[in-house]
Amino acid sequence: MFHFQSYGLTLRSSILLPGYKHLEFMEALKIDAEIIEGKVSSKGINNPVEQGLFFQVNPNEIWFNIPNVARFLVQNGECIIMEPKLGVDENTLALFLSDPCLVALLMQRGLFVLTGSVLQINDTAIAYLGEHCSGKSSIVAALMQQGYSLMSDGLCVVNQDGLVFSGPAHIELWEDRIKSLDIPLHGLQNIRPGLKKYRLPIHESFSTHPLPLKNVYAINLQKVTLLHSKNLTGSEKINFLQKNIYNKTFLSGLKKNQLYFNYCARLARQIQMALVTFNVMEFNTQDMIACMLESANG
Repeated sequence: MFHFQSYGLTLRSSILLPGYKHLEFMEALKIDAEIIEGKVSSKGINNPVEQGLFFQVNPNEIWFNIPNVARFLVQNGECIIMEPKLGVDENTLALFLSDPCLVALLMQRGLFVLTGSVLQINDTAIAYLGEHCSGKSSIVAALMQQGYSLMSDGLCVVNQDGLVFSGPAHIELWEDRIKSLDIPLHGLQNIRPGLKKYRLPIHESFSTHPLPLKNVYAINLQKVTLLHSKNLTGSEKINFLQKNIYNKTFLSGLKKNQLYFNYCARLARQIQMALVTFNVMEFNTQDMIACMLESANG
């Protein structure tokens, strides 16, 4: 068995999860959740509140059926059971265990999960929120080249005290973005066979301690020449936080809509937020740093 730490949890897993902080056995005596192999029903779960083509959700369980990969059952924020398809490779299995399975487990435990990437600046966390493929990872990778430390790529996980937890120590980038950042491809591993998206390990410039969320940038991709930002207030903050909740369908099935609204309202009072509009193909690191520092010092 492997032992890992991520998003404030100590995990025990029957397979290796690339990029997660590995713990020696003696460090991992208190296990928060485990990932095991076992039988998972092909029909789903009892009394689903929400369901789609490949998932079902009730207040205590989330079931996934990923074609040609595995069936997964996430239970009570404590356990992920996987039944892999014959011949599936471990990298692909680990990819789906991280997202959506581990994300579902975090939501079951009452953590606030947003679609975003997070950096550390001074003693606070700064998050970039946006839809999938909106350039969050590219922004974070570019800013890390300027000396900022990564906390999490792809997810922003917050507890009820407004603290952000660190995720796995890697960034996932498409090949064209890696080349645009002058990062050597040699030695990088595909996140999944045949996919030109790579896992960039972060050995340094990685923050492991929970930090208060201070600044949030909502990414708005447009065909514009110049980067510009607009500070958001009150209900605007709440609306953008709600817009970037990881999966609202899961929320309804888990009966956590009120909890997540409370998170949004509380964080809106805690954070400064700006809507940043730019063209990802004309992204300028120095402009983004200037925008970030201006907002952080505002």
